[in-house]
Amino acid sequence: MAFKFEKLRVWQMSLEYIDLAYQIADALPESEKFNLHSQLKRAATSVSLNIAEGSTGQSDAEQRRFLALALRSLLETVACLRIIARRGYLENATLLETADERAQDLARSISAFRNALSFSSRHVSDERAEYHLRPTVNRLPSTDHRPSSTVHRPLSIVALAGGVGGAKLADGLAQILPPENLTVIVNTGDDFEHYGLHISPDLDTVCYTLAGLANPETGWGRADETWNAIENAARLGGPDWFRLGDRDLGTHLERTRRLRAGEPLSAITRDFCRAWGIEHTVLPMSDDPVPTVVETEEGELPFQEYFVHRKTEPAVKGFRFPGVERAQPAPGVRAALERANLVILCPSNPWVSIDPILSVGDIRELVAAKTCIAVSPIIGGEALKGPAAKMYRELGIHPSALAVAEHYRGLLQGFVFDLRDQELENAIQRLGMNTLCAQTIMHTPADRARLAAEALAFGASLL
Repeated sequence: MAFKFEKLRVWQMSLEYIDLAYQIADALPESEKFNLHSQLKRAATSVSLNIAEGSTGQSDAEQRRFLALALRSLLETVACLRIIARRGYLENATLLETADERAQDLARSISAFRNALSFSSRHVSDERAEYHLRPTVNRLPSTDHRPSSTVHRPLSIVALAGGVGGAKLADGLAQILPPENLTVIVNTGDDFEHYGLHISPDLDTVCYTLAGLANPETGWGRADETWNAIENAARLGGPDWFRLGDRDLGTHLERTRRLRAGEPLSAITRDFCRAWGIEHTVLPMSDDPVPTVVETEEGELPFQEYFVHRKTEPAVKGFRFPGVERAQPAPGVRAALERANLVILCPSNPWVSIDPILSVGDIRELVAAKTCIAVSPIIGGEALKGPAAKMYRELGIHPSALAVAEHYRGLLQGFVFDLRDQELENAIQRLGMNTLCAQTIMHTPADRARLAAEALAFGASLL
């Protein structure tokens, strides 16, 4: 299948890398004008040219071949950078360090894109040998009887997501996977009605992030938001504990109008994604209401009442998902899971973001039948965002990456956790899981793409 190279994330990354390579080449001494200077520029340019040329091919196999050539050209630039550093040609060491980091990111993205086109387990070891990746992968002896993946086939990915962490990894996957290779299934357990409007916080966070509309400081809500409507409502005596921005309000108004007209949430979400320019498939877990209820020492609380209004202060005793026994997966959810080669549980809260999805219909059984990996939302005993660690403690469980792995025991073939939790690796492996120890904090879009590429390569190696 051919892709227009201008739309490819790896193409844009390669152009940024060319700019950096040319900057370094032009800073070299005159004596290297016809040596390292021209060699570095030629090799960097070749990376982009091979990506572009491959996108005009008639088959996935042909595009994979050109992407392999792009990787080799990238390695050539890295060799040039090593020689430049060894010879002490540049006083600005930071520039070389930046180039090395960009080369690592670009290599991961090219490899993940290449894997997504058509994959066999043999290619993971080949590509990891071609270019050194920092994360540590440890695989257990295989006792799985899933069908072998030695025959080439398109790699179809399903990601289960909720909240800011899930949205970030979903965005990383979307940066490097073609639209037809990725489906994101989103938690709707935290949906609720406010000011008479149907609010879908997790669904909106994922969609705003994929569309590039999310507030970069909070990770939720819209960028460049204003608050005139909610502030005016508050002055008139209305509740303001759940802040609805003016831009965000338009989403809720139109969603509510269409829901009351009888349209399903999945169809509305599809149309919103098109309007926002999101090409990848985003699905709510169900068109049926499955609200998360938090059981606390003060009684039962709807999730948003607990999470936002009460600021997670009441101690947690458990969770309920009323209506789940009648709910069915949204249209497209089953089909996506049935054709999936790999399912990724994003670094979302296991209790209130991933469990609600797994509780709907036969979703858990469909996931259990697939190769599945999870990325831990707990790092160093704490959650980067949200109350996951607090919930674990109040339920009598020590919060850790190991606790998350145990939570998903029976579903996973692989588990991704942060470098600072490396001492837990043996314990996680004793659960019967392969492991990937990596940098899992995602500060920037490049961090998201890097972690996505590493998780994809890891998951694909388990097929």
